[in-house]
Amino acid sequence: MSRGMFLGRVWLILAPILDVLLYGFVFGVLLKTSRGIEYFVLFLFIGVTFFQFMAGSINGASGFIKKRKNAVKAFPFPRVCLVLSLLVQRCLDSLPSIGVLIIAVLIFPDGPGISYHWLVAPLVWFLMVFLTGGLMLVTSWLTEIIPDMKTLVKYVVRFWFYSSGVFYSIDRFSGGGWVHMLLELNPGSIILSAFRDSLIYQSWPDGERLVLLAVYSFSIFFLGLYLFWSREPLYAKD
Repeated sequence: MSRGMFLGRVWLILAPILDVLLYGFVFGVLLKTSRGIEYFVLFLFIGVTFFQFMAGSINGASGFIKKRKNAVKAFPFPRVCLVLSLLVQRCLDSLPSIGVLIIAVLIFPDGPGISYHWLVAPLVWFLMVFLTGGLMLVTSWLTEIIPDMKTLVKYVVRFWFYSSGVFYSIDRFSGGGWVHMLLELNPGSIILSAFRDSLIYQSWPDGERLVLLAVYSFSIFFLGLYLFWSREPLYAKD
């Protein structure tokens, strides 16, 4: 993703740090969303790192088949490989920022340090990748049928970003009834909460919410695979 830039792969590390500084200033300092949140910097770092992986992957899959039309027409191969290769690329590009996040947790002043609760983080990451892959397949399928959906997808992803508790705690809506319930059922907030519980709050994520996340992840992935595969004969046509 960073090819052709002067700093190259350094941007894979700088970009999430700059995002944390930006969101931390706007929401943590100006809008005071940091109130009542322990280790807010790490809280925000986790939200930005993992959600931007999901958002960037989904936006990258928008209109992806049309961008690769020459390859689709030239070679007979399962077109789903294109989307999955993009997912692999995004996973590899996310590794430097995840490494920076882990270092930040370890060296944070009076921070949480390492804990055996970290053992659940790879499981959450695996489920997040499956969920993201499914959403990428659905997005690629949909934008190949209706190209105008590319614009709408950006707004949907942006709404998902703001409703997933990236820079605020969803517990502040605990008195909101159905609002809090919808935020609790949001797979984005489940993922971020699970990472935060295991990496910085030294506790096990809620088991029921992890099961719900697994249902989301595998259901959406196989639904996306079915939808994408249903148009396999049509991708090579104009």
